[in-house]
Amino acid sequence: MIEINQNQYRLVLKILQKITLETTIQNLALLKYDGTILAFFSEVVEKDSLEIQAAISAMISSISSSALMVCERLKYGDPREVIIRGSEGYTIFFISEFILVGGGDDIKTLGITKRVLNFYFPKIYGIFYPDWAKKNKINTSI
Repeated sequence: MIEINQNQYRLVLKILQKITLETTIQNLALLKYDGTILAFFSEVVEKDSLEIQAAISAMISSISSSALMVCERLKYGDPREVIIRGSEGYTIFFISEFILVGGGDDIKTLGITKRVLNFYFPKIYGIFYPDWAKKNKINTSI
């Protein structure tokens, strides 16, 4: 099970903050599969961040298990991403040994958001797996 130390936390938080600057995502969280939050960043001031964190944490287990079931039944391999698009916003999940989840309310920017997350997700992964980052020439600094 993945754990986070203080240095990793600072690096991840910088990346989450950078992602929110480059996208319209309002909340980002890095979680374990059991819903434990490793890092959280929110630009939304009017909502209680604990309320947002609790909602994200509650979604993780059911969505990740549903994604796994669908991928297994349809023989798609391991789930990598889950996108939930509503009429007023979206939530996007990137899945590996941990889950990066973000949400926003500007549907028109979903494509840009996905590209930005695709760019930064390997950096986050590399923070936890430096040998992998070195082998794949992933620069984890911001």
